[in-house]
Amino acid sequence: MARSLFFGHGFSAPFLPLTGPTALVPPIYPYLMSGVFRLFGLYTLQAAYVLLAINGLFSALTCIPVYFSVRNVAGQRAARWAAWGWALYPFAIYFSASQVWDYALTSLLFACCFWAAQVLHRTHRSIGWAAFGVLFGVTLLANPSVLTSLPFLLLFAGWRVRREGGPWIRRMAVAVLATIVVVLPWSIRNQRVLHTAVPLRDGFWLEFYAGNHGDSSVTNPPAAHPASSDYEMKKWVEMGETTYLAEKHDLSIRFVRQH
Repeated sequence: MARSLFFGHGFSAPFLPLTGPTALVPPIYPYLMSGVFRLFGLYTLQAAYVLLAINGLFSALTCIPVYFSVRNVAGQRAARWAAWGWALYPFAIYFSASQVWDYALTSLLFACCFWAAQVLHRTHRSIGWAAFGVLFGVTLLANPSVLTSLPFLLLFAGWRVRREGGPWIRRMAVAVLATIVVVLPWSIRNQRVLHTAVPLRDGFWLEFYAGNHGDSSVTNPPAAHPASSDYEMKKWVEMGETTYLAEKHDLSIRFVRQH
């Protein structure tokens, strides 16, 4: 997608062939990569170094919300240990320094959401709750997998407001509305270019099929995915993203019902 954006083809072509518009992944990290490509060249060593350095910065900054989040519940001493724990966590170091993907950005944004939810009850103005909604909306556009945590974070913050006698329902509604406002343009774009409802991304049934089609020898069989199968890639190109994923939906449901 970053390559397609670099060449001016829009948010499209999630694999090597230059296919049409896509919603296979959310937009923020590909747009970040595209910006780096424009400054340092497409697939150059300089671009790779910059992207990995940015990932390292995101991972390092995650120590800040981790520190304040732990300090809220366990005190300053525990917060320092938690921050150092994250700084020295091997997988945080490995993924941020070796993988050009959204891992580090997602960790930073979600840690900020978690910290914000802990202190959100302290603000008595709607703008604070709207800001939380905006933050969570941006996080969803980086990695929609965090969506399932939104009800729990909001209910926790709302419960603390309710305990203090505040208008908890209204404030929670403001946060939800702000989240929707942030992600709505992306959802509208997906509807217009893919001609089907895709609120955030549409790759679920592809990944579900990869793990539920009969081959359980590995977690992600190469033969089941266009990125690693010439046959599946040919089908992707010929059928188009929406039709291809609809077929994976049907095959997945059929497999589950049979087994």
